Amino acid sequence: MENLRQSYRTDYTTFNFSLPFELLFKKVGPKLLEEVPEATLKAAVDHACRETLVPEILEIPEYQGRTIETVKSSEDSFQKMKVQLIALGLIVKGDKKRTVSDKNVYWKLTPFGETQTMKMIAMRKGVEN
Repeated sequence: MENLRQSYRTDYTTFNFSLPFELLFKKVGPKLLEEVPEATLKAAVDHACRETLVPEILEIPEYQGRTIETVKSSEDSFQKMKVQLIALGLIVKGDKKRTVSDKNVYWKLTPFGETQTMKMIAMRKGVEN
């Protein structure tokens, strides 16, 4: 029974980190080409953080050989990032008509945000080829 408990053991660790804003937007921008609920935006941010930070975390000696399955940004960090995207003119609240029962907040790229996203994607593809 001891081995079973160890194999299902979960540790939660908080890391403070900074992620270059351009890198974050490069990964999140394409998800916002259509209006998405705020939960989808948050999931995209968390995925971008996981994709970028897990390899760095696994280089720390005490975390080598471990598996990191979930990375979540704090609510405070997410709200600050969202304000930054709005302040830079990259996103706005969605304006599509929805049912009265739909209480979600939706987000989409501004025309400027779309242009920036396309430039980043085109630059990245150009570098890869």
